[in-house]
Amino acid sequence: MGQALNFSNKQGASDEDLSRLDAVLNRYYTFYKNEIEPGLGRIEHVLSLLDNPQEKLAPVVHIAGTNGKGSTLAFLQAIMEGARQRIVKMSSPHLISFHERLYLGDGFISTLDLVELLEGMEPLYQQNEVSFFEAVTAATLKTFSETAADYTLLETGMGGRFDATNVVEKPAITLISTISHDHENFLGREIEKIAWEKAGIMRAGVPCIVGPQIFPEVYEVLRREAEKLSVPLYCAGHDWFIDHDQNGHTCLFLEARQGWPIEPAVHVLPALPLLGHHQSGNAGMALIAAKILLAQKKQEFVSIDDLLPSLQNTKWPARMQRLNTHPLRMHVDEHDMLWLDGAHNDSGALALAAQIRQWREKNDAAVYMISGMIETKDTAAFFKPLLPLVDGIAAVSVPTDWRSITPEDLLNQAKQNGASNGQAIGAYDTVEAALVAARAYHKGISDKPAHYVICGSLYLAGSVLGEDEHAKNYFG
Repeated sequence: MGQALNFSNKQGASDEDLSRLDAVLNRYYTFYKNEIEPGLGRIEHVLSLLDNPQEKLAPVVHIAGTNGKGSTLAFLQAIMEGARQRIVKMSSPHLISFHERLYLGDGFISTLDLVELLEGMEPLYQQNEVSFFEAVTAATLKTFSETAADYTLLETGMGGRFDATNVVEKPAITLISTISHDHENFLGREIEKIAWEKAGIMRAGVPCIVGPQIFPEVYEVLRREAEKLSVPLYCAGHDWFIDHDQNGHTCLFLEARQGWPIEPAVHVLPALPLLGHHQSGNAGMALIAAKILLAQKKQEFVSIDDLLPSLQNTKWPARMQRLNTHPLRMHVDEHDMLWLDGAHNDSGALALAAQIRQWREKNDAAVYMISGMIETKDTAAFFKPLLPLVDGIAAVSVPTDWRSITPEDLLNQAKQNGASNGQAIGAYDTVEAALVAARAYHKGISDKPAHYVICGSLYLAGSVLGEDEHAKNYFG
């Protein structure tokens, strides 16, 4: 994804600094030329040469999962900052700019600071073999260890057990969001194996909050691994729930469990800035984690009701994001809606499908997918829950990723997975061309309002956001 957008809150970036950033990132991709091999040996060795910065972090919240990791940490960041806690956060992948990966309490890292960090670490990596993600993680941990903060939020890149972020011996708490199929060439195809990989972030005696799960087998694996380490678990669907009360309000229901400082309660959730019922589960995880962390720190009772208003400050782009001012908006009618969603796997498609059903129930709207995907994703699992719900699909390339499936191949795969000839609008080189074609197709068959959803890849989402000169506003 593009590197040119400067997210610095401290200073502007010169063309020279941006060129240096592009150059050093390109060099980072050359450090490790082999296939990714699971294991923590490489990063642990490099961290030891840096005097183990992972041991000098502010209390760590470590999250693993297939979907919902970033949203959960975004909710948690908003809550903790609302409680006047200073946060540093590592997340990946970035959407538009590499700066997004390092949040330093009052904004993203500046371009100059990022360049100097990466260039300064380069000699170490030239002498000690590391992957790109390991190199970035070590640099990030070094920066976080030197930055004043109340809490450190770490998001795994892939898996958990052998992920480069899994080097913190004693986090304050761990979180496991929804687990489903993704990165199967590294994590395996069996959901039990994938869950075992994610469970690797658990630590002996450290509480772990588990979010809503699609597969019952996931709970079995997580419970088994937790028992081995005497990890207190607080699981969605067993210990806490997202459901509606008698008035139809979405609520967080909490049960009392031995060893957890949580009282039985029902909390009405506000309307969330991130759309979709699944986001209530992510917000629930964040609220429970914040309650526990703040109660431990303050040594006093913390009410979730006092934390709820801060959820409104959450920003996390490309998650069912409505594009009201984006330049692409000009290609759809005024009464229609344009959406951007990073869904790219089975659970992401299920969440998107649930939202499409809501649209249809509320106003009988037509829905069109503008989809681009990369070769490593399971297109059949993605299309299966979506194609029965949409009026048409237009396939596009992912312009920022060499692994992009060609639009023609993607459209053929959609047909192979149930798209009728009437649904298959066409294959296009750009999202703009696809939107123009989808709008024309819709106007030719219907006068209903329409929703156009750009989806299938976070890399596609990043390229779309990067076309908006005001994209920085999406991040806060």
